[in-house]
Amino acid sequence: MKRCLSILLVLSLAALGCMLTACGSSASKEPTAASETAKEAEPLTEALSEAPTEPPTEAVDYKSLYQEFLLSTDISYDSGALIYLNDDDIPELCLETMPSSGPAYVCYILDGKVQSYETYATSGFSYGERKGCFSTGSMHQGYTAWMIYSFDGKAVSVEHSGNTYDENYSIDEESVSKAEYDEVVDSYDLSCYPEGVSKDSLQDLIENF
Repeated sequence: MKRCLSILLVLSLAALGCMLTACGSSASKEPTAASETAKEAEPLTEALSEAPTEPPTEAVDYKSLYQEFLLSTDISYDSGALIYLNDDDIPELCLETMPSSGPAYVCYILDGKVQSYETYATSGFSYGERKGCFSTGSMHQGYTAWMIYSFDGKAVSVEHSGNTYDENYSIDEESVSKAEYDEVVDSYDLSCYPEGVSKDSLQDLIENF
C-alpha cells in the first residue's frame, strides 16, 4: 500500500513539473507591454537618427568680395558707395562715372560672386533704402529722361521708363497726362542718394563699413 502511494506521489510531482514547464514556455513566448512599446519606439528613433541636419548658414564676406572685384573689374568708374537696396544685411555697391552723363553700375552678390548691372546713362542716382527700387536719369536742354528699376536681391529689372519735354509727358513710350506721370513717379520711394567717395578711397570705405 505504501509503495502504491509513493508511486502516485512521484507521478503527481512529475505531472506538476510538466505543467509548470509548459506555462513558463508559453509565458516567455507572449510579448509584454514594455517590449511592444520598445519595438514601436525603434522606428521613431531610427528616423530621428537618419534625419538630415542642415549646416549653419555662413555669413557672406561681402567686404572681401567687393574689394577683390574692384581690383579685377574693367568697369570704368570715378566714385562709389555702399547702399542698401533690398532688406537684407548685405549692402550693394553703387559705382558712378564722371562726367555724370555716363552709366552707373549696381553691383551685388549672388551665390558668392559679385554681379554688376549697367544702368541707363545718368546725371543722378536715387533709391529707396531697403525698398527694392532705384532710379537713374539725365537732363539736357529741358529734356528729362529716366528709368526706375527694381531689385529683389537676385536680379535688377526695369520697372518704368519716362521722359518730359515742354510739358509733354511719356511713361513707357506712351503719352500720358501730367497727373498720370506724377502718379507713377510718386508711387516709388526714391528719396535717398548715395554718399559716394572717390575711387581711391573706395577700398577703405568698404573695409570700414
